[in-house]
Amino acid sequence: MDPYQILGLPKNTEFNEVRARYFYLAKKHHPDKFAHSYGQGAAIKTLEEKKKNEEYFKSITVAYHQIDKNRNNQYFGVGSGVGVGNDESFSETDLANIWKQVENFFNAPEVWECMKEILDKVSKAKFDGKKDVESSRPVPRKHSIKLKLSLEDIHTSKTRKLRLFLTGIKTPIYLNINSSDIFESNIVEINNYKVNEKIEIDISIHLSIEKHKIYRLMRFGDSWDIFYDISLTWEEYIKGKKIRAIYLDGKRKEFTIAPYQDIELPIVIENEGLSGKGSLYIIVKIINPRNFSEVKEILAKINAGVMEPCLLRAKSI
Repeated sequence: MDPYQILGLPKNTEFNEVRARYFYLAKKHHPDKFAHSYGQGAAIKTLEEKKKNEEYFKSITVAYHQIDKNRNNQYFGVGSGVGVGNDESFSETDLANIWKQVENFFNAPEVWECMKEILDKVSKAKFDGKKDVESSRPVPRKHSIKLKLSLEDIHTSKTRKLRLFLTGIKTPIYLNINSSDIFESNIVEINNYKVNEKIEIDISIHLSIEKHKIYRLMRFGDSWDIFYDISLTWEEYIKGKKIRAIYLDGKRKEFTIAPYQDIELPIVIENEGLSGKGSLYIIVKIINPRNFSEVKEILAKINAGVMEPCLLRAKSI
């Protein structure tokens, strides 16, 4: 019996194709697939069909293993070792003998005991080895952490709850840091932190401030001042404008820009900086006309009395 013929393949088919064909047939004809559905609307309806399917499953399994064994024998230059020569074909007796060997191997209790012992040893070596590495790793005395805060965090004095995973320490360390406190000092030093009875460490937490989309921070020493840039068109500058914005505490604020606001000096609102400790500086800028048509439009409004003539000095523009 030619194993390739049993699998429905031409002679000398690549082994990858042999394997794919076998897996397909084995899945389709596996006895367990019909064990509980036999006679209940399954594809196999009679005992004779069930037995025939089992025999076919055995034959394709033996054929696949025979091709695999012959392939290995050719690679290593040895005989088959199961009573079948290098010729890939085999008889009904060979089929029965090979299948019996396969059944005996997998049904032997010592096989599963051996496999269980191997897996237990592999698992134990893996996790014990990892444990030994962790226990032998030295724990640094000093640890440096960067904490990123938003201006909203600092303004509202939000408490940040940190969970730190530090080098050489298995369990996380939990800390509560007040955003305003770390902003004031730029750094929080926690010395002699007791991890357990044997380990004490020093932790340095350094501040990093996220860039805000609207407001900006200009730090000069211990300054808590916030800057807000507003751009006005010529018409808005001459007429004045009310600006509505969401501030750092989430509340809506309204700022009034007077007509002909002096753009050389910022508008200062006291006690409206971070946490109410600094000031809010509103910087007014004028958007120059983008093209001559916008200039003509402004001149037309002035001539019609809609806008007053601009008395700005050139250096203020």
